[in-house]
Amino acid sequence: MSMLIAARVLQGIGGGSVIALVRTVVADIAPGARRGRCQRWFSDVYATASVMGPVLGDLSAEHIGCRGPLASGRSTAQGLLCSRAAYRRS
Repeated sequence: MSMLIAARVLQGIGGGSVIALVRTVVADIAPGARRGRCQRWFSDVYATASVMGPVLGDLSAEHIGCRGPLASGRSTAQGLLCSRAAYRRS
């Protein structure tokens, strides 16, 4: 159990670092007039993922099995990458 707790602490530290890094990069890249809109978009995505991620992971683990959250996360990421690529082409 102590290994699980240590891993969750490490995950929390890494997640907090990523959020701070994303905000810094957006502040550097986005022009002043659009900076707020870009920050809001990343905040919305993070809030939605924080709420829906555990719920959908639990449901897929319950109905598919213990490997369900891993498979659904991979397919979701692949779908988002494909939709982003299609959006950029149009």
